[in-house]
Amino acid sequence: MLVVWIPVAVVLGIIVAAGLSDMTGIWQDYIGAVVLPLIGLTGALWLAPWYKRPVCVAVYIIGLSLAYVQFSPSWYPETHPKAYQPTYVPFVMTATVGLAYLAGIWWKFGARSDYERTD
Repeated sequence: MLVVWIPVAVVLGIIVAAGLSDMTGIWQDYIGAVVLPLIGLTGALWLAPWYKRPVCVAVYIIGLSLAYVQFSPSWYPETHPKAYQPTYVPFVMTATVGLAYLAGIWWKFGARSDYERTD
């Protein structure tokens, strides 16, 4: 089930980012850089029955690799003063937001958590 979650999270994140971008007028790549790691890691956290921390680390690494391959570098939109120039800002935002959320998960689900299997 977890293997299916990664593509579903990407599609869901793109839909949410597009909707929020239309409502707020903020560049879609910036919103996607915040929304995609949150959706992906939250889904992995909910779907992993045991060993939530290692599963979330694996999903973070897979998601970051996919983000780098697919969306790096991004290009500024035509309404930006640096229109059509490459930028790594959305990728760095994705890595930073995902790492901050992963640190929160790591802290919340400690080394001997009730959510990990002990047998």
